[in-house]
Amino acid sequence: MRALVIAALFTLVSSFPAAQAQQAEAETGAPLTRPASLAVLAGPLPSDTVALLRRALPFHGDFGDFLLVQADAGQQRWLAERGLHPLLLGAWPAGRQLGVVDPAELPGDATLLYATAHSALVAVDAGHGFATGCLHGVPVSPTRQRPGAAFVMPAVAAALPGSAALLATDPRIAPLLPQVSASNIEATVAQLSSNFTRRADSAQVLVARDWILAQLAAIPGLTVTTETFNGSYAPNIVATKTGAVHPERLVILGAHYDSINGAGSSLAAPGADDNASGSAGLLEAARLLAQGNYENTVRCVWFCAEELGLLGSEAMAAALDAQDEHVVAMLNMDMIAHREAGDAFDLDFATNNTDPSLVQFCRDITAAYVPTLPTVTGVLTAGSSDHAPFAGHGFPAAFFFEDLTQFSQVIHTANDALPSSPNDFTLARAITQSFVAAAATLASPVDMALVHVALADSADSGGPYALLAEATSLSAASVVAVEAHFSLNGGAEQVVSLLPSVNPASWVGSLPGVAGHGEVRYWLLATDSGGFQQWLPESFAPGGATYGFSVGTYTPAYTEGFEGASDAGWTHAQLATQDDWQRGAPQGKGGDPAVAAAGTSVWGNDLGGSGFNGIYQPNVNNFLESPALDLSGKTGLHLRYKRWLTVEDALFDQATIKVNGTTVWTNPATPGGGSNTADSAWTLHDVDISALADDNPAVKLRFGLQSDGGLEFGGWNLDELQVSSVGPGAVASLVTSALHVSGAAGGSVSFAVHGGAARAGRKYLLALSASGSAPGTPAGSVTIPLNFDAVTSIGFQFLNTPLFANFGGLLDASGNAAATWIVPPGLPAAAAGVPLQFAAFTLGPLDFATNAVSVTLQP
Repeated sequence: MRALVIAALFTLVSSFPAAQAQQAEAETGAPLTRPASLAVLAGPLPSDTVALLRRALPFHGDFGDFLLVQADAGQQRWLAERGLHPLLLGAWPAGRQLGVVDPAELPGDATLLYATAHSALVAVDAGHGFATGCLHGVPVSPTRQRPGAAFVMPAVAAALPGSAALLATDPRIAPLLPQVSASNIEATVAQLSSNFTRRADSAQVLVARDWILAQLAAIPGLTVTTETFNGSYAPNIVATKTGAVHPERLVILGAHYDSINGAGSSLAAPGADDNASGSAGLLEAARLLAQGNYENTVRCVWFCAEELGLLGSEAMAAALDAQDEHVVAMLNMDMIAHREAGDAFDLDFATNNTDPSLVQFCRDITAAYVPTLPTVTGVLTAGSSDHAPFAGHGFPAAFFFEDLTQFSQVIHTANDALPSSPNDFTLARAITQSFVAAAATLASPVDMALVHVALADSADSGGPYALLAEATSLSAASVVAVEAHFSLNGGAEQVVSLLPSVNPASWVGSLPGVAGHGEVRYWLLATDSGGFQQWLPESFAPGGATYGFSVGTYTPAYTEGFEGASDAGWTHAQLATQDDWQRGAPQGKGGDPAVAAAGTSVWGNDLGGSGFNGIYQPNVNNFLESPALDLSGKTGLHLRYKRWLTVEDALFDQATIKVNGTTVWTNPATPGGGSNTADSAWTLHDVDISALADDNPAVKLRFGLQSDGGLEFGGWNLDELQVSSVGPGAVASLVTSALHVSGAAGGSVSFAVHGGAARAGRKYLLALSASGSAPGTPAGSVTIPLNFDAVTSIGFQFLNTPLFANFGGLLDASGNAAATWIVPPGLPAAAAGVPLQFAAFTLGPLDFATNAVSVTLQP
């Protein structure tokens, strides 16, 4: 980590005005592709303000004392309105690289742009690397970084971050922590610091590399590799434990193993605290995490060339960004074994260049698993470390540190050695315990596999809709509950419990019918005997994604799958800045889908083909419009299409649907602008356009996108579009509330009889059978769809008792009736899996019989 050397207070010395940048461009002949309007904001700023800036502006780093952003004239006004007054630096200097260094360690060829007592922003020649005359520079990327995926706390935690209640400790994780060994950490520090230097470009660093590789090779369960990022420096060392369920989800754990002596490259650099201590803690973490079985992949990385400008971590973060990898979180340890005399025994977390929610999660994890280790937060002004490039590339990151202000004062010297610099291995052990607990929780110990085939659209408005899930324990625990959380037509969420089936691992249940027509959204949650949970659809929080299906009758008036040789009359245009609408195969970049919902082609903003990155640009205003649709004689019209949309909160960016110029839908806007629309799967979107489209001979649909100068996402992706007349679905003459009921524990099922107004006041009977509905029983002028048997006789015997309430009576004025069957608890085991058939019929005369419905007894 870069040292803090307090020097005289620096103020603004120089800047690069636009004219100077243009002159430099003219001299080199290179196009000016860098940001044209750099600005400094004085820091530190509150974390919620920093989060807003990350969303709203091209953001180039939070360096504690100041933040570097890009702000054109409109964005400068936006900042001023919020009480933030940017200091303008002009254009990014052509042919130059920016970095942040200690004010007392300015490279000789650097031009100072801005400085405080702790940090200096400088411009140096491109490719400088900050290795000459500079202890530790933090490079600043000129490119716009990807939108970050917000950290979401894993479901195994039982309380919200920052709440008064402790998180629940996991019995699969807690036993790891006593195994963290202070003596192991000290021995590793002694071994690594015994090298004369571990400077990234020295021969001696390769000795340290080989020793770490040998230790990792002795740990079962790890795949160990090296990753060369620059031929001049030793490689990153990577030890991977592949996830058993979601290998594509990465939990990255980091520490740098190189060292430096700021007085000269030929001098001793034992680097005992900086950062043999963090490297030793990471080795302990790797040893312990290798024992477990996790859903997500754990990647332990010993970075190199951190001291020369975070080069190894920047290379990995950039590669993960370019490949659009899913990084759950990045946890970094740098300097964990020094404590000043009289200093508090605690763990410090930096608030800048980290994710606030992840930091709070790590603090809550520490309180739960290592209660003797208090935690504090603060601004890191003493440089930075390998978490910063990950935060810069939009990945959630957190930094575990010995002390933000009273860290070892002899780092980057020959005196960073045992026993004085790393002097508290009890602290190092406690910090490593917290690190291991957070890492294991993020990796998520394997517990269950949950499988479900999503329900399809239905023309049956009566329901219910059968649910089937396969929940299999992958541990010694057993699955004890499966729930379906659902909402009808956007209403309040409700919960129904599924029942264990007679088939192993199968759970069955049903969702209620929808009156008329509408949409059902639902998701599943399984819990095992250890209290652990799994849910579907896949997301990082229960209910973060949902299944959905439509109920009703849909008569298409216009359909388009976008698969033809031509655009079929669809047009697109630019209203401002750029028209990036494209038809073709999506490429999975920038949060877009990798394949079409059906077929091969979609319409979308920037599909990510050659020369494109999948993300819409700042300050665009464009649209895709349909040909004029003749919908004469069509009524009850809805626009229905498959959508994969990622767009910032409408406070900043607007995705709209218009019908003949009138807006019928837009993405939500929320106070503070923090609710982005981010589909992670193809989703059916249904919009009622009847008020504008019914019986209209010329209807044009327009999908619009307008962005501000800040954060950009993947935008629209459209497929399988249709305009349909929507009507209510059919309702059977007999409807049941559930398709499955518990036999052993009892339960109840309600029935609705719909005889029609013509049968109002007629007598009815509801009967049941255990021997099926075919061929049925002829009676009067109809065939009742039941085979009358002993169970039927029992039903008649207990007619209108509490067991069979209202199984006989009179139809009301609408020809309807309701009945309830109370299942006797404690039915014999042989009854499990038996389906019972129910049907109703009228008497006097017997000329009407309903359909049969089936209710299956479950264990």
